Amino acid sequence: MKRCVLVDSIEESCPLSTLPFIGTGDRDPTHAEIFDRLLVTHDWMGQRFAELLVDAPDELVRLFGSTTAIVIGSHVRPSNYSSLHGAIQLDPALLWLSRDEKRTVSTEADYRSGFGADLQFMFFSRWAIGETRAWTFFDLADDSERQLSDIRLPTMQLLYHELAHANDFMPRDQLSRLDPGDTVYEAIHEGDFEWLNQQLARDWPLTSNELKTLAAVRYRGEQPGDSQLSVQADYAGALMNGDAAARFYSYHTDAEDLATAFAMAMMYRHHGVNLNIGYVVKPADLDNVTCDDLEVGWGVRNRLADPAVLRRSVRLLERLANTPDAALGKMVSDLRASPQVLMRAGESWCTNHQALPPAEKARTAAHKESGNELLRERDAPPGVLTNSM
Repeated sequence: MKRCVLVDSIEESCPLSTLPFIGTGDRDPTHAEIFDRLLVTHDWMGQRFAELLVDAPDELVRLFGSTTAIVIGSHVRPSNYSSLHGAIQLDPALLWLSRDEKRTVSTEADYRSGFGADLQFMFFSRWAIGETRAWTFFDLADDSERQLSDIRLPTMQLLYHELAHANDFMPRDQLSRLDPGDTVYEAIHEGDFEWLNQQLARDWPLTSNELKTLAAVRYRGEQPGDSQLSVQADYAGALMNGDAAARFYSYHTDAEDLATAFAMAMMYRHHGVNLNIGYVVKPADLDNVTCDDLEVGWGVRNRLADPAVLRRSVRLLERLANTPDAALGKMVSDLRASPQVLMRAGESWCTNHQALPPAEKARTAAHKESGNELLRERDAPPGVLTNSM
Protein backbone atom coordinates (compact mmCIF):
# COMPACT_ATOMS: atom_id res chain seq x y z
CA MET A 1 0.00 0.00 0.00
CA LYS A 2 2.80 2.42 0.86
CA ARG A 3 4.44 1.91 -2.51
CA CYS A 4 1.18 2.39 -4.38
CA VAL A 5 -0.07 5.54 -2.60
CA LEU A 6 3.25 7.40 -2.92
CA VAL A 7 3.51 7.21 -6.71
CA ASP A 8 3.93 10.44 -8.64
CA SER A 9 3.45 9.42 -12.27
CA ILE A 10 0.78 7.75 -14.39
CA GLU A 11 3.18 4.95 -15.29
CA GLU A 12 3.58 4.03 -11.61
CA SER A 13 -0.15 3.80 -10.88
CA CYS A 14 -0.85 0.37 -9.33
CA PRO A 15 -3.40 -2.15 -10.65
CA LEU A 16 -6.66 -2.54 -8.79
CA SER A 17 -5.67 -6.12 -7.99
CA THR A 18 -2.94 -4.62 -5.79
CA LEU A 19 -4.70 -1.47 -4.59
CA PRO A 20 -8.48 -1.95 -4.84
CA PHE A 21 -11.03 0.60 -3.74
CA ILE A 22 -12.34 0.07 -0.22
CA GLY A 23 -15.96 -0.20 -1.37
CA THR A 24 -17.41 -3.31 -2.97
CA GLY A 25 -20.48 -2.04 -4.77
CA ASP A 26 -23.70 -1.89 -2.81
CA ARG A 27 -22.24 -2.68 0.62
CA ASP A 28 -21.00 0.19 2.77
CA PRO A 29 -17.42 -0.10 4.04
CA THR A 30 -17.00 -1.03 7.68
CA HIS A 31 -14.83 0.89 10.11
CA ALA A 32 -12.44 -2.08 10.20
CA GLU A 33 -12.07 -2.05 6.41
CA ILE A 34 -11.31 1.66 6.47
CA PHE A 35 -8.75 1.29 9.25
CA ASP A 36 -7.05 -1.49 7.25
CA ARG A 37 -6.30 1.11 4.57
CA LEU A 38 -4.80 3.68 6.92
CA LEU A 39 -1.13 4.61 6.47
CA VAL A 40 0.46 6.98 9.00
CA THR A 41 3.92 8.22 9.96
CA HIS A 42 3.10 8.27 13.70
CA ASP A 43 0.80 5.98 15.68
CA TRP A 44 -1.09 8.82 17.35
CA MET A 45 -2.36 9.97 13.93
CA GLY A 46 -4.06 6.65 13.32
CA GLN A 47 -5.47 6.60 16.84
CA ARG A 48 -6.91 10.09 16.42
CA PHE A 49 -8.42 9.28 13.04
CA ALA A 50 -10.09 6.22 14.55
CA GLU A 51 -11.46 8.22 17.50
CA LEU A 52 -13.05 10.72 15.12
CA LEU A 53 -14.44 8.17 12.70
CA VAL A 54 -16.26 6.21 15.41
CA ASP A 55 -18.75 9.04 15.91
CA ALA A 56 -18.81 10.27 12.30
CA PRO A 57 -22.12 10.35 10.39
CA ASP A 58 -22.94 7.23 8.40
CA GLU A 59 -23.11 9.34 5.25
CA LEU A 60 -19.44 10.25 5.72
CA VAL A 61 -18.33 6.66 6.45
CA ARG A 62 -20.03 5.49 3.26
CA LEU A 63 -17.92 7.91 1.22
CA PHE A 64 -14.71 6.05 2.05
CA GLY A 65 -15.80 3.28 -0.31
CA SER A 66 -14.56 5.31 -3.27
CA THR A 67 -11.04 5.68 -1.87
CA THR A 68 -8.16 3.22 -1.95
CA ALA A 69 -6.40 4.43 1.20
CA ILE A 70 -6.08 7.20 3.80
CA VAL A 71 -2.60 8.63 4.31
CA ILE A 72 -1.74 10.85 7.29
CA GLY A 73 1.88 12.01 7.34
CA SER A 74 3.84 14.55 9.30
CA HIS A 75 4.89 16.36 6.10
CA VAL A 76 1.58 16.21 4.22
CA ARG A 77 0.65 19.81 3.44
CA PRO A 78 -1.75 20.60 1.98
CA SER A 79 -4.24 17.75 2.25
CA ASN A 80 -4.97 16.30 -1.16
CA TYR A 81 -6.59 13.68 -3.37
CA SER A 82 -4.91 12.22 -6.44
CA SER A 83 -6.31 10.09 -9.24
CA LEU A 84 -2.88 8.43 -9.58
CA HIS A 85 -3.67 6.30 -6.53
CA GLY A 86 -7.25 7.16 -5.48
CA ALA A 87 -6.21 7.90 -1.89
CA ILE A 88 -6.77 10.95 0.27
CA GLN A 89 -3.78 12.39 2.12
CA LEU A 90 -4.48 14.40 5.28
CA ASP A 91 -2.47 17.13 6.97
CA PRO A 92 -2.14 16.16 10.67
CA ALA A 93 -2.15 19.83 11.70
CA LEU A 94 -5.87 19.32 12.35
CA LEU A 95 -5.42 16.18 14.45
CA TRP A 96 -2.90 16.79 17.24
CA LEU A 97 -4.04 17.24 20.84
CA SER A 98 -0.90 17.23 22.99
CA ARG A 99 2.31 19.22 22.72
CA ASP A 100 4.25 16.03 22.05
CA GLU A 101 1.97 15.19 19.12
CA LYS A 102 2.21 18.73 17.80
CA ARG A 103 6.01 18.55 17.70
CA THR A 104 5.84 15.72 15.14
CA VAL A 105 3.88 17.89 12.66
CA SER A 106 5.69 19.99 10.09
CA THR A 107 5.43 23.77 10.55
CA GLU A 108 6.24 24.45 6.90
CA ALA A 109 3.78 26.83 5.26
CA ASP A 110 1.31 25.66 2.61
CA TYR A 111 3.06 26.35 -0.70
CA ARG A 112 -0.01 28.33 -1.83
CA SER A 113 0.02 30.73 1.11
CA GLY A 114 1.78 33.52 -0.80
CA PHE A 115 -0.24 33.22 -3.99
CA GLY A 116 -2.23 36.32 -4.89
CA ALA A 117 -0.28 38.55 -2.52
CA ASP A 118 -0.46 41.46 -4.97
CA LEU A 119 -4.24 41.41 -5.30
CA GLN A 120 -6.07 44.34 -3.72
CA PHE A 121 -8.56 42.18 -1.86
CA MET A 122 -8.56 39.13 0.39
CA PHE A 123 -11.27 36.53 0.70
CA PHE A 124 -12.39 35.66 4.22
CA SER A 125 -14.55 32.78 5.45
CA ARG A 126 -15.89 31.85 8.85
CA TRP A 127 -17.61 28.60 9.82
CA ALA A 128 -20.22 29.52 12.41
CA ILE A 129 -22.90 27.99 14.60
CA GLY A 130 -25.44 30.71 15.11
CA GLU A 131 -23.46 33.83 15.97
CA THR A 132 -20.25 32.15 17.12
CA ARG A 133 -17.26 30.57 15.42
CA ALA A 134 -17.71 26.85 14.97
CA TRP A 135 -14.13 26.23 16.11
CA THR A 136 -11.08 28.01 17.45
CA PHE A 137 -7.72 28.36 15.75
CA PHE A 138 -4.65 26.85 17.39
CA ASP A 139 -1.00 27.51 16.60
CA LEU A 140 1.54 24.85 15.69
CA ALA A 141 4.37 26.98 17.07
CA ASP A 142 3.20 27.54 20.65
CA ASP A 143 2.59 25.30 23.69
CA SER A 144 -1.20 25.13 23.45
CA GLU A 145 -3.04 21.83 23.73
CA ARG A 146 -6.50 20.77 22.56
CA GLN A 147 -9.40 18.48 23.34
CA LEU A 148 -11.02 16.09 20.88
CA SER A 149 -14.02 18.44 20.68
CA ASP A 150 -11.71 21.19 19.36
CA ILE A 151 -10.74 19.21 16.27
CA ARG A 152 -13.90 17.30 15.41
CA LEU A 153 -15.64 19.90 13.24
CA PRO A 154 -12.64 21.17 11.26
CA THR A 155 -11.61 17.57 10.55
CA MET A 156 -15.13 16.69 9.40
CA GLN A 157 -15.06 19.65 7.02
CA LEU A 158 -11.77 18.49 5.54
CA LEU A 159 -12.98 14.89 5.17
CA TYR A 160 -16.17 15.97 3.43
CA HIS A 161 -14.10 17.97 0.96
CA GLU A 162 -11.50 15.32 0.14
CA LEU A 163 -14.01 12.47 0.05
CA ALA A 164 -16.15 14.51 -2.34
CA HIS A 165 -13.23 14.39 -4.77
CA ALA A 166 -12.92 10.64 -4.34
CA ASN A 167 -16.63 10.02 -4.97
CA ASP A 168 -16.72 12.49 -7.85
CA PHE A 169 -13.95 10.66 -9.72
CA MET A 170 -15.03 7.15 -8.73
CA PRO A 171 -18.82 7.05 -8.29
CA ARG A 172 -20.21 4.43 -5.95
CA ASP A 173 -22.25 2.75 -8.70
CA GLN A 174 -19.07 2.06 -10.70
CA LEU A 175 -17.26 0.07 -8.00
CA SER A 176 -18.75 -3.30 -8.96
CA ARG A 177 -17.90 -2.81 -12.65
CA LEU A 178 -14.15 -2.32 -12.33
CA ASP A 179 -11.56 -4.53 -14.06
CA PRO A 180 -8.92 -5.69 -11.53
CA GLY A 181 -6.35 -5.56 -14.33
CA ASP A 182 -6.78 -1.80 -14.79
CA THR A 183 -4.66 0.62 -12.83
CA VAL A 184 -6.32 3.03 -10.44
CA TYR A 185 -5.62 5.86 -12.87
CA GLU A 186 -7.17 3.93 -15.78
CA ALA A 187 -10.27 3.07 -13.74
CA ILE A 188 -10.83 6.74 -12.96
CA HIS A 189 -9.94 8.27 -16.32
CA GLU A 190 -10.99 5.62 -18.83
CA GLY A 191 -14.22 4.38 -17.28
CA ASP A 192 -17.47 4.66 -19.20
CA PHE A 193 -18.97 7.36 -17.00
CA GLU A 194 -19.00 11.13 -16.60
CA TRP A 195 -17.57 12.79 -13.51
CA LEU A 196 -20.17 14.59 -11.46
CA ASN A 197 -18.19 17.85 -11.48
CA GLN A 198 -18.50 17.84 -15.28
CA GLN A 199 -22.26 17.41 -15.01
CA LEU A 200 -22.50 20.23 -12.47
CA ALA A 201 -20.46 22.58 -14.66
CA ARG A 202 -22.65 21.77 -17.64
CA ASP A 203 -26.05 22.00 -15.93
CA TRP A 204 -25.40 24.78 -13.39
CA PRO A 205 -22.16 26.53 -14.39
CA LEU A 206 -20.45 29.32 -12.51
CA THR A 207 -20.73 32.38 -14.73
CA SER A 208 -17.89 34.75 -13.77
CA ASN A 209 -14.83 34.26 -15.96
CA GLU A 210 -13.19 37.20 -14.17
CA LEU A 211 -13.36 35.38 -10.85
CA LYS A 212 -11.99 32.23 -12.47
CA THR A 213 -9.01 34.25 -13.68
CA LEU A 214 -8.55 35.77 -10.22
CA ALA A 215 -8.83 32.34 -8.60
CA ALA A 216 -6.00 31.12 -10.86
CA VAL A 217 -3.86 33.90 -9.38
CA ARG A 218 -4.88 33.20 -5.77
CA TYR A 219 -4.85 29.38 -5.82
CA ARG A 220 -2.54 28.37 -8.69
CA GLY A 221 0.00 31.15 -8.38
CA GLU A 222 -0.47 32.53 -11.89
CA GLN A 223 0.94 35.99 -12.48
CA PRO A 224 -1.74 38.70 -12.30
CA GLY A 225 -2.18 41.19 -15.11
CA ASP A 226 -3.05 44.86 -14.67
CA SER A 227 -6.77 44.08 -14.87
CA GLN A 228 -6.54 41.57 -12.00
CA LEU A 229 -4.39 43.92 -9.92
CA SER A 230 -7.02 46.64 -10.22
CA VAL A 231 -9.93 44.56 -8.87
CA GLN A 232 -11.25 45.82 -5.54
CA ALA A 233 -13.13 43.88 -2.88
CA ASP A 234 -16.53 45.38 -3.69
CA TYR A 235 -16.17 44.60 -7.40
CA ALA A 236 -15.12 41.00 -6.75
CA GLY A 237 -18.14 40.61 -4.51
CA ALA A 238 -20.43 42.09 -7.15
CA LEU A 239 -19.18 39.44 -9.58
CA MET A 240 -20.02 36.70 -7.10
CA ASN A 241 -23.36 38.15 -6.02
CA GLY A 242 -26.03 36.18 -7.83
CA ASP A 243 -23.62 33.47 -8.96
CA ALA A 244 -23.85 29.97 -7.51
CA ALA A 245 -20.36 29.61 -6.01
CA ALA A 246 -20.07 28.58 -2.38
CA ARG A 247 -16.85 30.56 -1.93
CA PHE A 248 -13.98 32.03 -3.93
CA TYR A 249 -12.18 28.67 -4.05
CA SER A 250 -15.11 27.34 -6.09
CA TYR A 251 -13.76 29.24 -9.10
CA HIS A 252 -10.44 27.37 -8.97
CA THR A 253 -11.62 24.26 -10.88
CA ASP A 254 -14.89 22.47 -11.52
CA ALA A 255 -13.79 19.71 -9.14
CA GLU A 256 -13.08 22.19 -6.34
CA ASP A 257 -16.43 23.83 -7.00
CA LEU A 258 -18.12 20.49 -6.36
CA ALA A 259 -16.08 19.58 -3.28
CA THR A 260 -16.52 23.00 -1.70
CA ALA A 261 -20.27 23.03 -2.19
CA PHE A 262 -20.63 19.48 -0.91
CA ALA A 263 -18.57 20.10 2.24
CA MET A 264 -20.58 23.21 3.04
CA ALA A 265 -23.87 21.32 2.68
CA MET A 266 -22.69 18.39 4.80
CA MET A 267 -21.44 20.70 7.55
CA TYR A 268 -24.88 22.28 7.76
CA ARG A 269 -26.83 19.03 7.48
CA HIS A 270 -24.91 17.03 10.08
CA HIS A 271 -23.44 19.68 12.38
CA GLY A 272 -25.60 22.79 12.05
CA VAL A 273 -22.62 24.82 10.81
CA ASN A 274 -23.08 27.76 8.45
CA LEU A 275 -20.48 29.40 6.23
CA ASN A 276 -20.02 33.18 6.20
CA ILE A 277 -17.93 34.64 3.38
CA GLY A 278 -16.67 38.04 2.34
CA TYR A 279 -14.28 39.97 0.12
CA VAL A 280 -12.19 42.26 2.31
CA VAL A 281 -10.05 45.26 1.37
CA LYS A 282 -6.40 44.27 1.78
CA PRO A 283 -4.96 46.19 4.76
CA ALA A 284 -1.99 48.46 4.08
CA ASP A 285 0.09 46.83 6.83
CA LEU A 286 -0.47 43.10 7.13
CA ASP A 287 2.00 42.88 10.00
CA ASN A 288 -0.08 45.11 12.28
CA VAL A 289 -3.70 44.27 11.61
CA THR A 290 -6.59 45.07 13.90
CA CYS A 291 -10.18 44.10 13.42
CA ASP A 292 -10.99 47.62 12.23
CA ASP A 293 -8.53 47.23 9.35
CA LEU A 294 -10.52 44.41 7.74
CA GLU A 295 -13.10 46.41 5.76
CA VAL A 296 -15.74 44.33 3.99
CA GLY A 297 -16.36 45.20 0.35
CA TRP A 298 -19.02 42.49 -0.02
CA GLY A 299 -20.03 39.55 2.10
CA VAL A 300 -22.87 37.31 3.20
CA ARG A 301 -23.68 35.20 6.22
CA ASN A 302 -25.18 31.73 5.77
CA ARG A 303 -24.04 31.29 2.18
CA LEU A 304 -25.79 27.95 1.75
CA ALA A 305 -29.18 29.67 1.99
CA ASP A 306 -28.65 31.46 -1.33
CA PRO A 307 -31.21 29.77 -3.64
CA ALA A 308 -28.74 29.07 -6.45
CA VAL A 309 -26.12 27.69 -4.06
CA LEU A 310 -28.68 25.56 -2.24
CA ARG A 311 -30.10 24.07 -5.44
CA ARG A 312 -26.68 22.80 -6.53
CA SER A 313 -25.82 21.56 -3.04
CA VAL A 314 -29.01 19.54 -2.77
CA ARG A 315 -28.14 17.78 -6.00
CA LEU A 316 -24.71 16.90 -4.63
CA LEU A 317 -26.18 15.51 -1.41
CA GLU A 318 -28.50 13.34 -3.50
CA ARG A 319 -25.74 12.04 -5.75
CA LEU A 320 -22.77 11.73 -3.42
CA ALA A 321 -24.27 11.09 0.02
CA ASN A 322 -27.56 9.41 -0.91
CA THR A 323 -29.29 11.78 1.52
CA PRO A 324 -32.96 10.78 2.01
CA ASP A 325 -35.60 13.01 0.42
CA ALA A 326 -37.18 13.78 3.80
CA ALA A 327 -33.87 15.06 5.19
CA LEU A 328 -33.27 17.16 2.10
CA GLY A 329 -36.75 18.63 2.33
CA LYS A 330 -36.24 19.61 5.96
CA MET A 331 -32.88 21.19 5.21
CA VAL A 332 -34.32 23.26 2.38
CA SER A 333 -37.25 24.33 4.55
CA ASP A 334 -34.95 25.36 7.42
CA LEU A 335 -32.67 27.38 5.14
CA ARG A 336 -35.58 29.16 3.49
CA ALA A 337 -36.66 30.20 6.97
CA SER A 338 -33.13 31.49 7.73
CA PRO A 339 -31.98 33.21 4.52
CA GLN A 340 -28.49 34.50 3.91
CA VAL A 341 -27.79 37.97 5.30
CA LEU A 342 -25.87 40.54 3.27
CA MET A 343 -22.98 42.07 5.20
CA ARG A 344 -22.66 45.83 5.61
CA ALA A 345 -20.09 47.10 3.12
CA GLY A 346 -17.60 49.58 4.55
CA GLU A 347 -17.74 48.06 8.02
CA SER A 348 -15.19 45.62 9.42
CA TRP A 349 -15.31 41.85 9.18
CA CYS A 350 -15.69 41.72 12.97
CA THR A 351 -18.45 44.32 13.14
CA ASN A 352 -20.36 42.27 10.59
CA HIS A 353 -20.21 39.35 13.03
CA GLN A 354 -21.51 41.20 16.05
CA ALA A 355 -24.74 40.63 17.97
CA LEU A 356 -22.69 37.98 19.72
CA PRO A 357 -22.92 36.35 23.16
CA PRO A 358 -20.78 38.06 25.83
CA ALA A 359 -17.90 35.58 25.66
CA GLU A 360 -17.59 35.99 21.91
CA LYS A 361 -17.82 39.77 22.20
CA ALA A 362 -14.91 39.73 24.59
CA ARG A 363 -12.84 37.61 22.22
CA THR A 364 -13.71 39.87 19.29
CA ALA A 365 -12.68 42.93 21.30
CA ALA A 366 -9.37 41.26 22.08
CA HIS A 367 -8.62 41.10 18.37
CA LYS A 368 -8.02 44.83 18.43
CA GLU A 369 -4.85 43.90 20.31
CA SER A 370 -4.04 40.72 18.35
CA GLY A 371 -5.63 41.27 14.97
CA ASN A 372 -3.15 39.06 13.14
CA GLU A 373 -5.08 36.06 14.47
CA LEU A 374 -7.97 37.18 12.30
CA LEU A 375 -5.85 36.75 9.21
CA ARG A 376 -6.31 33.01 9.72
CA GLU A 377 -9.84 33.55 8.45
CA ARG A 378 -8.36 34.55 5.13
CA ASP A 379 -9.65 31.77 2.96
CA ALA A 380 -7.25 28.85 3.35
CA PRO A 381 -8.18 26.29 0.68
CA PRO A 382 -8.92 22.92 2.30
CA GLY A 383 -6.83 20.81 -0.03
CA VAL A 384 -5.43 20.40 -3.51
CA LEU A 385 -6.46 18.10 -6.31
CA THR A 386 -3.61 16.55 -8.29
CA ASN A 387 -3.44 14.58 -11.54
CA SER A 388 -7.15 14.91 -12.22
CA MET A 389 -6.80 15.32 -15.98
